Order: sequence, then C-alpha cells, then structure tokens
Amino acid sequence: MKKNIIPNIIPLLLLFYFSSAFLFAQPLQNQTYRLLYRFVDKDTKKPIDGVSVRILNASNNSEQVTLTGKDGETLVYLQANTTFLIRAYNRHYFSTDTIRLQTQKLPPQIAKEDSRRNIKKDIRLEKIKIGVVRKLAGVYFSPNSSKVPKNCTIILKRLAYMLRMNPNIKLEIAAHTDSRGEDTYNFELTKRQANSIKRFLIAQGIAENRIKSKGFGENQLINQCKNNIKCTSEEHLQNRRIEYVIIGIK
Repeated sequence: MKKNIIPNIIPLLLLFYFSSAFLFAQPLQNQTYRLLYRFVDKDTKKPIDGVSVRILNASNNSEQVTLTGKDGETLVYLQANTTFLIRAYNRHYFSTDTIRLQTQKLPPQIAKEDSRRNIKKDIRLEKIKIGVVRKLAGVYFSPNSSKVPKNCTIILKRLAYMLRMNPNIKLEIAAHTDSRGEDTYNFELTKRQANSIKRFLIAQGIAENRIKSKGFGENQLINQCKNNIKCTSEEHLQNRRIEYVIIGIK
C-alpha cells in the first residue's frame, strides 16, 4: 500500500526554508562596505594625487592608511555596525576635519542587500596659498590695549586648531591700528598686540618657531581715514584690525 509522502515532505521544506534564510542573512549582516573617496581641488575641481587618508576603527582602535593616486581616489573597506573616524592630509592642502562615519546609520539605499555595498563621496580640499592675507574677523583690541580681549578667545582658539590640524604651516600675525594718536606710539602698540596673539597661540600648544608677529601701526590703512581726516568710529574700526598670512609650508 502506498504511503502519502506529502505530510513528511512539508516539515523538511520548512526546515530548509528557514535554514536558508538564516544562512543567507548572516553574510549580509556582517558584510563589509566599500568606501570610495575622491579628493578634488576646491577651486579647479581636479583630482588630487597623494592625499593620505587615515581610517580609525573606534571599536578596536585599528587603523587603515591609504594614499590617493592620480585619479584622486582611494578605496577602503569598512565593517558593518561600526563607527569610523576618517582624516585626510596633503601638505599642500588644508586638512579635513575628522569625518565620523557610522555604518550602522547608513541610509537604506546604501545599506540595502547589495553584493558590493559601495559608498562614493567627493571631498573638496582647499589649497594652502602662501602670501594671502586673511582678516581675523571679530578680533579687536580695546584702544591703547595689547591685552587679548576675552570675547576674542574663541576665534583665536579656532586659529590654533587650524594650526594643529596643519602642522606644516607657518604664519605671521599682523596688527594694525587707526590713524588716531602718535605714529610712533601706534607702531609700538601694534607690535605688542601682535605679540600678545602669538603668545596666546603658543599657550594653545603651537610651536613658537611656526609663528611670527609684526606690528604695522597706521602704515596700512584700508580707507581714507588718514591723519587729520574726519571719520566715524566705524570707519576707524575698519583700520584697527588683526590679520594673518601663511608665510611658509614645511
């Protein structure tokens, strides 16, 4: 007499189905992501050769270091469900801030079941330009004072941070005053002001040999407010400024 084998097959089929689902789900959960970064010049949009990219695994402190080629690209592999800290460096460009990438928080369109799991991203780097004068906006000394104002310390700490992130840069601090007061007095005052900022940066951990300070007095006014010219307080304030300029790259 023939036995009905269908009832016996159904449990086997169910077991195969759930086992297969488990086996195929595991690789997807543990699969690595391929991160393709392309570094380009902020102005020219051309790829940058020789960018050193450091990827720190925050879970176990292991580190990957890669270098971009002529196409400006670098490919790294990231584990799933992990936080990574990424930094890029090239001596001719300003370094990036630390990029925090959490693979467990990737958008669904990236984290989908894709055998490649590619992440592509362009990073624009700003070239370091020697000799370009930059104003420290918001940094003003009180009249006749060379003491660094407390309300300016946040701005100066940002400058110190930039120097720490770019240890190859040397710069000059330049202090200027308005035309009010004696010329010689103004010149000496700005020398002290520039030196005060230099000392502040040194106190933030910047090496002394990376910073020069220079006072210009009223020799480089940026408007019409020369001696004996009547101007408003706002116009005089335009001349009473602090600037910095990158003077070298190690």
